[in-house]
Amino acid sequence: MSIRAKKWATFLLALCMLLSATCLFPVKAAAETAIEKVLVTTSYTPVALMEVRFITAATSTEGCSVSSITWYDQNYQPETVAFGTDTYHLEIRLDAAEGYTFSEGILAYLNNAGVDVTRDESGAFIVIKRDYTPAIWAPTIIKHPGGETVTEGGWASFVATATYTSGYTWSVMDPSGRSLACADIASKFPGVTVEGDGSGKIIIYNIPLEMDGWKAVCAFSGPGGSVTSNGALITVKADPAKATPSPSPSPSPEPTPSPSPEAHEHEFGGNWDSDENEHWQSCVCGEKGNRAKHSFEWTEISPATREAPGEEKGVCSVCGYETSRETAFDGETENGGVSFGAFKAILFSILALIAAGLVLMVIQSARERKRRRRRRK
Repeated sequence: MSIRAKKWATFLLALCMLLSATCLFPVKAAAETAIEKVLVTTSYTPVALMEVRFITAATSTEGCSVSSITWYDQNYQPETVAFGTDTYHLEIRLDAAEGYTFSEGILAYLNNAGVDVTRDESGAFIVIKRDYTPAIWAPTIIKHPGGETVTEGGWASFVATATYTSGYTWSVMDPSGRSLACADIASKFPGVTVEGDGSGKIIIYNIPLEMDGWKAVCAFSGPGGSVTSNGALITVKADPAKATPSPSPSPSPEPTPSPSPEAHEHEFGGNWDSDENEHWQSCVCGEKGNRAKHSFEWTEISPATREAPGEEKGVCSVCGYETSRETAFDGETENGGVSFGAFKAILFSILALIAAGLVLMVIQSARERKRRRRRRK
């Protein structure tokens, strides 16, 4: 091989290796790595009385990530507890990864809708903004109160829970269906007291035999309306100690102290109750036990793409509670295509083959020239 041919072969081989290295380890030039568009999704959209912490944000756009999500009320004060019924302002900050920058004309989409964008002067981060008015849903009952059996003079507790509710109102109902507010029970049954009206649990003390067959009912109210629970049956048994005494003379009875709550040993079992975060089992008295976080098994419903988020369905393996969540595109293969990593490997192989072919061509050309010179001699 001539010296010139060797130089050409070496040059072409070095050029192919340089191109391959550029594909495998690309130099982050500002123009090549400018982010022109970002797609962001939230795990939920606001619902009145939903806790703010339930909503998270994610992006499927390569080269950036969500660093913060903040909700503001109408006075532009951060909302950290729960949504009301007014309009809220959402701001999500995204930071560019090393080697990336947000372009000056950056476009942003939140839950597939175009939104306003504020860009840092250097392009290191952006803040996207959108206003939301929470949806208003009617209360959904999670747990109805359960029936209780007591001895006259004893006590009973009742528990009921619901989502999207801001008020609990308890009452008792006689066997004919007539209702009596908790505040009026003592006027009909002197000595009866009620604790906890206005919350999810009440306790009725000093229950008389006359309340046998009555029911405890809870009404839930919220921005979306009101619903009423099933009635919890109150069964009252006669106290044997109060049976009619024999006619034999007996000493004058001493004053009887007010009855204290009966001793009770909790038993947790049976069906599971749950909310968005955890599950538990309830004792007949309303106490909760065996509390634990949900253990979700996730199934993909629809895959995420660069244009739209995907969806996964989760089912708790313990209590069966179901939920769903959006998934962000991770940059891997979509719709049967080839991932970027696989594309680089294929391109490297092609360039290597081209380089080898060029070297062989140069060598063959040199040999042909050498043969011609020999023939001339």
